Amino acid sequence: MRKELLPLFVSTPDHHYYIYETGTLKCIIEKLSFGRFSLLTTLQADRETASFVDHLFIHHSDFVKRSYVDHQELCIVFKADTTKENFLAVMKELHDYIDVHHLLQVCNHCHEVKPLSYVHNEETIDLLCDDCFTSLTETSYPVKSLGLLSAIVLCIFPAIVWPVLHDLGYPIILDGILFGICSFKGFLLLGENIDRKGLGLSFLAVVITLSIAQLFAFAFEITQVFQTNFKVTISLSQGFAALPDFWGADLLGVALTYIIPALMFTLITLFVLYRNYKKRHNHRHAFEKLTIDYEK
Repeated sequence: MRKELLPLFVSTPDHHYYIYETGTLKCIIEKLSFGRFSLLTTLQADRETASFVDHLFIHHSDFVKRSYVDHQELCIVFKADTTKENFLAVMKELHDYIDVHHLLQVCNHCHEVKPLSYVHNEETIDLLCDDCFTSLTETSYPVKSLGLLSAIVLCIFPAIVWPVLHDLGYPIILDGILFGICSFKGFLLLGENIDRKGLGLSFLAVVITLSIAQLFAFAFEITQVFQTNFKVTISLSQGFAALPDFWGADLLGVALTYIIPALMFTLITLFVLYRNYKKRHNHRHAFEKLTIDYEK
């Protein structure tokens, strides 16, 4: 986003979002990756409005990456090199269309024409009416740290898979995906909801159980060493007892070549699941009304 655009917007507590208003139209500006940004607002949208929004992309494709209407929500994604003049030209065209067709804004939750307020939680900023704001605030679901326990319990399954299939070599790092799924789903069992803190606790559950699983893998490999080299059969508990004698930088280095990629797969899985969860349950997070300082 070019710096020349910033004076047009009003900052918010979340540096990823700004407020933009033209006439009576309330809009939310979201900063995206690679310098792009999007304009989000709500309208009484029909097929004609959807066609007009598609026309915005076609007519201004040099600096508009895409535009669409989805469930009364209008979105225009601008490219990183969009200038102030480019942006104002699109907004004038949009504002003129709204005036000519007498379109009104709607609540992004109930989709009814009502006075709107900017509301925010730790994830996003939205346009809601007072009734929906009150309803969503009263029915918010706090995240419970007890979810860490259920995440650890569900991670037992991939933790069992880790030492059993460790002889497969590098393919075992795909077990990190299973760790991610089990920790995420497990956290929701007792945590009831999940936020960034819950995401961190889910990952902690994986680190704990994967570390234990790796110790079992070491002990299991020690029993195989005794069986292969000395023709002596020892139990898994004896393998654990012998582990300190084998422990060293070389052994730890070998373990990390498997653990680190597995944890990377876990992180990717957790972020994908979390992103999808936010889309489905976004309104479960506690909202607060946003106080806008128009002097900034």
